[in-house]
Amino acid sequence: ETDAVFAGSLAQRQRVMMVKRCITATILRHPLLPKTGFRLWFENVELEVSEL
Repeated sequence: ETDAVFAGSLAQRQRVMMVKRCITATILRHPLLPKTGFRLWFENVELEVSEL
């Protein structure tokens, strides 16, 4: 049972990383966005994704 839980959390972390990479790639195409605003927004997205 703990193996299944660990596998689930691992899959969730991989999904979070994939989402982060997509978001980062998108943001990097728009260099005019302020870095601090991006950082705050990115942290909010991370919180939302972690609740999935």
